[in-house]
Amino acid sequence: MNEDKFFATIKLITGEEIVSFVEIHEEGLIVHNPLILEDMSILEDIMDDVKASGIKLSKWIKSTTDNFFFIKDSKIVTCNELIEPGLSHYKKAVSEIKEHENEFFQKQERKKNRKKYNGYRASIKDARMFFEDIFDKY
Repeated sequence: MNEDKFFATIKLITGEEIVSFVEIHEEGLIVHNPLILEDMSILEDIMDDVKASGIKLSKWIKSTTDNFFFIKDSKIVTCNELIEPGLSHYKKAVSEIKEHENEFFQKQERKKNRKKYNGYRASIKDARMFFEDIFDKY
C-alpha cells in the first residue's frame, strides 16, 4: 500500500471525527469522500439492563456535490489508519450515498426534460364565451 494514500480516521480541532480516503500533502491532507462519525444516543430499557449504542456515518459537508477537500495540518488533532470493521462500513456508506445522489440527479434530469403542461386549453376570453354559450342554452 502506498504510504501517502490510505483510509483514515481524522480528529479535527473542532471535535469532529471524520473517516475518509486520505492523500498526504505538504501542508495538510486531501480527503476524498469524507464522512462524519456521529455517536448515537444510548438506549436503555426500564430495568436499565439493556444498553445499545452505535455510530452513524453521514456526509461531512452536506451542501455540496464535491467529494474531496483540503484540510490544513493546523486543523488536525490526529490521523490514524482506518481498519476493519470500520473500513467496510465506510465503503458501504460511500457507495450508498453515491447511489442516492445519482438517483436524485436522474430524477432532477427527468423533471427538467418533462414537457411542461399547465392544464390550460384556452384563453380566459375563449373559456368565458364557451361557458356563457352553455349557460344561455339552458
